[in-house]
Amino acid sequence: MKDMPKVIAMLVLLLVVALSAGAYLWLFAPARPSVMTDSGRANTPAPAEAPRVNRPRNSDEPARPDPVVTRKPTQEIQLDAAKPLRRMVVSGSVSDPAGGLLADIRVEFAGSGELSRLAGSGYTDPSGRYSMLVWERLDSSRSAPGPTGGRVFARAQDGRLGATEVKAFELSAQVEMDELKLERSVAIEGRVTDPDGVNAPFAQVTLRSHGMLRAPADPASPSNMEHRPVVRTVQANERGMYSVNDLPPGLYGLTVEQCYFGAAQAKVDVDVSDGISRWQDVTLQRLNYVRGRLLDQDGRPIEGAVVSLRAVTAIKTPEGREIRPEGAALEGPRNVREGARGEINRRSLGAQWRCVTDPQGRFGLVNLFDAEYALTATLGGATAEVAGVRINQADYTLTLNLENSLGGSVKDAETGRPVERYDVRVVPTTEQASPFDRVRADSVFPWHEAGSFRLVNVPAGSLSLRFSAPGYAPLVLPVAALGQGERRANLEVALLPLCELRLSLKQGERLLPREPVMLLFEGRVAFEASSDEFGEARLPGVAPGHYEVRVQRADGSEWRAALQVPAKAAHEQSVELAKK
Repeated sequence: MKDMPKVIAMLVLLLVVALSAGAYLWLFAPARPSVMTDSGRANTPAPAEAPRVNRPRNSDEPARPDPVVTRKPTQEIQLDAAKPLRRMVVSGSVSDPAGGLLADIRVEFAGSGELSRLAGSGYTDPSGRYSMLVWERLDSSRSAPGPTGGRVFARAQDGRLGATEVKAFELSAQVEMDELKLERSVAIEGRVTDPDGVNAPFAQVTLRSHGMLRAPADPASPSNMEHRPVVRTVQANERGMYSVNDLPPGLYGLTVEQCYFGAAQAKVDVDVSDGISRWQDVTLQRLNYVRGRLLDQDGRPIEGAVVSLRAVTAIKTPEGREIRPEGAALEGPRNVREGARGEINRRSLGAQWRCVTDPQGRFGLVNLFDAEYALTATLGGATAEVAGVRINQADYTLTLNLENSLGGSVKDAETGRPVERYDVRVVPTTEQASPFDRVRADSVFPWHEAGSFRLVNVPAGSLSLRFSAPGYAPLVLPVAALGQGERRANLEVALLPLCELRLSLKQGERLLPREPVMLLFEGRVAFEASSDEFGEARLPGVAPGHYEVRVQRADGSEWRAALQVPAKAAHEQSVELAKK
C-alpha cells in the first residue's frame, strides 16, 4: 500500500500525455479531404496510400498490359480413325435465382479426374434445357484434379454467370447434371466531375473488390471461374461518364487516377452485394496541383505522352524528413500520415511524379509538396521542358517539336461507324494477326473521339501498327516508308467484327446432330463447338477468315469442308461435308 501514491501519480501522468497528444493531433495535424458520394454524404477516408502513377503510353515502357493474347495450339490436330474421340451427352437446365428457366444461355462442360480431357459447349432451348455433346480433346495438357466427372458453367449475354458443383460420374452415353442457377451480374456507372462540377473527361476509373469474388479468370470463357480478386479499369468518355459492367455482386473500392481535373483523394466504397446496379458519382479534388497542356509546334494537342515532374529543391515532409532531388533519403516508414499534401511516390526515383496526357494534351498532378519543380515531356527522342514550376499556378504549356506522325480514323468494317474505344501501338512484326490472337475485353481501351488517332514522333521507315478493340479481330497494319519529318494523316482502318456463327452440318440431305465441330486454321483448332439435336453448331466470337471445318463421327470417319467466315457480327450457313 506504500506504493499506491506512486502508482496513482504514474497513471495520472500517462493520462495527461495521452490527452495532450490527442489535442495536438486534433488542432494541428492537417486533415484529409472528403469525397462526396451520390447520396450527398461525405466519406472521410482512412490514411491514403501512396499516389498511384499513370503508366506511360508513347514511351519505351508499355503504357498498359497488351490487350491481345495468343492462344495457339502447339501442334496440328491429328485424328485417328482407329481411336475415335470419346464422347457423351450432358444434359441439364439453367434458371435464375428465382427459379425461372432461361433460354439461349451458353453452357460449357469441363471434365475432371479421368474425364478431364472432355469438354463441350451448347445453348439452352426455349424451355431452359440444354443437351450438348462433349468429347475428348487431343491436347494432353488438359488436366483437372478431383473426382472423375465434371461440372457445367453458364454465361448469359448480359454477363450473368453460374456454375454447378463438380458431379462424380463415369463415362457413359448420357448424364443429367444438377440444375444450374445463374448468379446476378451488376454494373457500376456514374459521372466524374472536377471540384467546380465540370465533367472530367477521360478520367481513369478503377474498381477493386474487397476480398475474393467468384469470377472467371478469362472473360472470354466462363469455364475458368474461380474465387479471386476482381479488378476492372475503364476510361471515362468525353463527357466524364464511366460504366463498368458484368461485375459479380460484392463490395468494391472505386478510385480515380490523377489527371488534369484532379484526383479522388480517397477510395469510395460501392456496395452491390445485393445484386442491384449502382450509380456512383465521384467529385475530384485539386489540391497542391501542377497541370497544363502539351502541344506540338503548330499548337495541336499531343496525346499519350509521358509528362514528368521533378523536384529541383529539397522537400521537407510534415514530420521533418527531407527528400532531396537526387533521390536519397527515401527511407522511413511507408504509412506515415502526411496530411492534405499527400505522400511521396516511393516507387519513383527521388521526388519525381509522372502522368500521361489525355486526348486534348492535358496533364495534371496533385497532392504535391511546396517546392520548386521542373516539367519534362519526352516522346520519340524529342524533349520539352519548363523550369521554375510551382504548385497551384495557372496552366503550364509545354511545346514539343513534332517530327514524324501517323494519324487517321478507325471504323467498323461492316457498318462503317467509327470505333471509339481501341488500343493502337507500334509492334515489331509485319505478320498479320491470326484467329489465335484474342482481345481481352477487360483490358483498358483509350477513348478516341470519332474514331480518330494520331501517333507522333514514331520511328521513320517501315513499321507496323496494331489496332485492337473488344468485339473485333486485332488488325496489324504495315506502314511503308514513313519519311523523316513526314506527317501522314490519311490512314483509314476498318476493324473486322467477330462473328456469331451458326453452321448447319449436312452430309448430303442428312443433318448431322450431336457431332464435334472443329474450325481449323493452319491445321490447328481455332474454334470448336458441338452440333445440337438439329445439326446446328453455334460458335461465338469467330474471327473472319478462311477455315477448314472438320468433324469426326462416332465410327471414326472424318469429314471436312472449307469455310469462309465473313466480316459480319452474325452469319448463318449450311456446310456440306465430304468424307476424307
